[in-house]
Amino acid sequence: MALNGTPGMKKIYFDTSNREYFETVKKILATKGWQVMDGGWHCSAKYKDVPVIVYDNSTAATVNTVRSLLKKRKVPPKMVCALLDQHEGQADLNRVIKELGCEGEVSSICSAVIYDYMFQSVRLLLRKGYRDAEIQKFFDFELGRIGDVDSSLLRSTEEEEKDSSGGGPLDFFDRKFGGLSTKTE
Repeated sequence: MALNGTPGMKKIYFDTSNREYFETVKKILATKGWQVMDGGWHCSAKYKDVPVIVYDNSTAATVNTVRSLLKKRKVPPKMVCALLDQHEGQADLNRVIKELGCEGEVSSICSAVIYDYMFQSVRLLLRKGYRDAEIQKFFDFELGRIGDVDSSLLRSTEEEEKDSSGGGPLDFFDRKFGGLSTKTE
């Protein structure tokens, strides 16, 4: 039995004013067995029992919403995950935790950190001579570590087979540590 006694269904609140983000997250997490419920002040008392994702249109606004949940609604930090667009946001969250004297930590996911990692990876792989099809396979694998990726994403197309000597899914560790099988001349 899953959280809150619902057989086979995991529940999570998404506290956001951005309807497009809400609908997108709801659809994606539904494929993984999660019921994403609309968060907000009308139901924040339930955040003590059900995890909540917080996203506002800026990192500062997200941190402010988290502050309110922790201070006014007495939501435990372990039940909150903040979606941030600036890496400084985690330091801001840590200051809020310390300021309020809360135990635990608010989790966060920062799009700037994800983009930075992806851009650095592309730059490094290009400098090492990887072809675009190989770089795409690398990211297909990386994203597959986050969740199930449609297996068709990991299959090589005929064109990619012509461009690479190995074909098939990449060995992540081999690629990460420089053992690429195909390089451009």
